[in-house]
Amino acid sequence: MNTRTRILALLPILLVIAPVASAAVSGGTYPNPPNFYITSTMVNLCKGTVNYIPLTLTNTGVVSLGSTNPNGPSLQSVEATIANTKDLFAIENSTAQVGTVNPANSVTFTVPVFVAGNASSVVSAGFNINYYFDSIYTNSQIMNLTFGVQSCPMPLSVRLSPSSLVSGKEENIYVNFTNTGGSPLSLLSTEFSIPSTDGTVLSAQPLQIRSVAPHSSVSANVSVFVYRNASQTFPVNYSTEFFLNNSLKQIDYSTVVLSSGIIGLTPSSETVSPTAPAPGGIFSISFVLTNIGTSGASAVTATALAPEGFTSFGASSAFIGDIAADSQAPVTLTLQGSNSTKPGKYVIPVRINYLNALRQSENITTNVTVTIGYSSLNSTSGAGTYTRRSGGSGVLTLLLIIAVVVLAYLYYKERRRRSR
Repeated sequence: MNTRTRILALLPILLVIAPVASAAVSGGTYPNPPNFYITSTMVNLCKGTVNYIPLTLTNTGVVSLGSTNPNGPSLQSVEATIANTKDLFAIENSTAQVGTVNPANSVTFTVPVFVAGNASSVVSAGFNINYYFDSIYTNSQIMNLTFGVQSCPMPLSVRLSPSSLVSGKEENIYVNFTNTGGSPLSLLSTEFSIPSTDGTVLSAQPLQIRSVAPHSSVSANVSVFVYRNASQTFPVNYSTEFFLNNSLKQIDYSTVVLSSGIIGLTPSSETVSPTAPAPGGIFSISFVLTNIGTSGASAVTATALAPEGFTSFGASSAFIGDIAADSQAPVTLTLQGSNSTKPGKYVIPVRINYLNALRQSENITTNVTVTIGYSSLNSTSGAGTYTRRSGGSGVLTLLLIIAVVVLAYLYYKERRRRSR
């Protein structure tokens, strides 16, 4: 048989096969696929974990274009998987192998679906159904179901501290992972975020913890920088993925922290008046408070912590009020030494109390050195000793009054002379 004879002999076979092959690839005489639908007995999904959703696929036994023939084709080699959406995701080995579904029959199977920790309260889940029919034709269809989403108990608790951060500097946030369940948790991975207008995370991400044993805790810290112009309150968002019995789970949290600026109250220009008060004398200590920080201090008060041999003269504290950033305020406190205070240098601590922007009480302490001198009425010279008399301060007061009266008289006399 020559080549031409062989080709002529094969033509009838090729003419039979060609339409079938063409139909399986690109329409033409492609028959109508079977009509089917899916349902689920699950109503709600748990956010932040893998949900095993039971699905029932029913083959109605008729084709999709209204045929009433109850003996339609079977669904063959059926595979089902979740169609990734905003809140629902397929995971490894998430394709369910269903097999064959005969006409007028149903098959129930499960599809594992991961639900995001921040999923909305209602989600629409699309399921990809891939199958063969009539042995050689393939088809694919997405079937949609709606589920509620709720927060379900998790065996992991994550807590952040402190609840307030200082703006304009690097701060450490301490993270505590507690396993509240009875099984170990493994491969914990946590991502942190701060609003870009308030700060940035400095530590490498994600923060990874190898495992947390049942009913135990593991701690770590994350370094952040809070901007000087950060909001007074802003969220720290964090999402943790972990495995429980080889099942992936996720929790999403958002903790609101408070931000306060740096308050830098710095005392300067300390003076004592008189410079060397005598024992038993009254003296004042003065200084200037400058706020070199980024935030104002409010309700500022200064209190002299008088050591032994000294007492406050009048009020023990001076109320200063508010000191804004890059501002100053003078402070004066009056004390009195006892008659028995010996000449020499003494340190008078002064405590500065104030409230920060979060109305939290803070304080600093500054020390002022006071030199107690010798009394002019109680000095030792040669062989003679002069004892200070009581009422000395009264004499000084009287002299001052006389001087004021004389000055007033002279001022009155001068004005009267000029008026003539």
